[in-house]
Amino acid sequence: MQNVELVVERRLRPIFESIEIGNYKKALQDVEKVLKKNPTIQCGRALKAWAYIRLGRDEESATLIKALEAETPSESTTLHVMTLCYKETDQLDKICALFTNASKLHPGNEELLSQLFIAHMRVNDFKAQQTVALQLYKLKPRNPFYFWAVMSVVLQALRGPDRNDQQKSKLLLSLAQRMVDKLIAENKLEASQEVQLYLQILQYQEKYQEMLEFLEGSVCQKLYPGAPHSIKIDLLKRLNKWGDLNKLMKTLLEADPDRWDYYQDYIQSTFELIKSQEKPPETDHTVDMCHEFICGIMESQPRKHRGPYLARLELNRLMVENRYDREQLFGELTDLLLDYFRMFGDKTCCANDLKLFLEYVEPAKRPGFAAKLMQECRINPVTLPSNKEHMQRHICSLQIARFCGAHAALTEEHLTALYTALTLHYEHGFSAFGQGLLPTDMGPSDPYALLAVHIMYDRAWYLQRSEPLVEALCLLHHLLSNSINNFHAKLLALQAFHRLGLLEAAHKMYE
Repeated sequence: MQNVELVVERRLRPIFESIEIGNYKKALQDVEKVLKKNPTIQCGRALKAWAYIRLGRDEESATLIKALEAETPSESTTLHVMTLCYKETDQLDKICALFTNASKLHPGNEELLSQLFIAHMRVNDFKAQQTVALQLYKLKPRNPFYFWAVMSVVLQALRGPDRNDQQKSKLLLSLAQRMVDKLIAENKLEASQEVQLYLQILQYQEKYQEMLEFLEGSVCQKLYPGAPHSIKIDLLKRLNKWGDLNKLMKTLLEADPDRWDYYQDYIQSTFELIKSQEKPPETDHTVDMCHEFICGIMESQPRKHRGPYLARLELNRLMVENRYDREQLFGELTDLLLDYFRMFGDKTCCANDLKLFLEYVEPAKRPGFAAKLMQECRINPVTLPSNKEHMQRHICSLQIARFCGAHAALTEEHLTALYTALTLHYEHGFSAFGQGLLPTDMGPSDPYALLAVHIMYDRAWYLQRSEPLVEALCLLHHLLSNSINNFHAKLLALQAFHRLGLLEAAHKMYE
């Protein structure tokens, strides 16, 4: 008998493969040959139904599947093929019935119960998921099955029919917590995923103090030693434990001095301590202490990082925002921005870094600040950048000048002259520093061309004419021929196409 089954399986496997590769007619012919010799084979009939579905013969397929359902199949290959048929006809609920009947015939079968659990997952029947998961745990007391049940309870609270009933949702989350508490008390937690789920359950209930205590406890330290620092940081913020947050951020910054997000939380904790007038030990609870800590990191760096310099700017910004006296500030903001430019102006991110703080520079001082940056570049109408870093500093100064509104004050003639200069700088930068790049790379001189395109938009608005936009499109076409993946250029081209009413060209660009 076993040999017969092996022979049949060998004959059915090529049929399955034929359907998978799209050779449906051959699969149908082969399965009919098998069924001619063995007409009662359930898997063969299921494969025939699947082939019918792929051929669009749904009625014939439905007849075969209905006959198979009446026989209550329980063989794994047949169940798998019928599952595929139900998926392709969008009858996911019938998969649940299929495995429910099969598991009744074989009540102790772990594989069938697991497939039944997955079937309930597909239709979001969380209550049934919980029941099956507990059956599996009773059959084989393993943690994964138990936590399937826990997760099912959580999903009932978050996505089930009672999710909008706060009282029922609260009870379900409380039940999920008690289920995990039972394992914790018995010291049966085994994996980091179990710890993460428990933390989520506490978070959904807004039990932040319990969450923090568990996070700092021995169980979490043992099973989830790599827990992200962001979890604890968020908890300390929610619990207003600014002193603990301040100490934590100092420790993290000493280990990783270039984390801008850490500096933001550190400075926030300092200002919160100032507001509450708390002075916990080992914390920086004044702006002077905060500034001293940041400067200490600056001086201890073997290689200059942007993080502490941005932090110094952020500290000054918040002092301005909180209306500290000018005498209390740690230097003029424009001077600090200029220092930052001198150190990091050759990085592509420098302009966007400085942009964060420009709104806190008095409007009357912005043109002068932009002019100072241009002077720092030492580029005049008859000189060109000597290397890629020099070029990037020049680009950064031009971008900052635009952020400061310098271009808005220019006449149409000056805009035209600036456009010409920028296009020449782009051509020089591309020929000198933009050769041999990967197709996915954006050219180092591309920002010159993008600025020139923005100048053309300004001219078009100033003149109320379309010719500058056409010229901008020509430049963008040239830019995209050199940097085919420059998404900034593509977005600007789309904007120009739409403004000119060139919908077909825009459609091609979208494609």
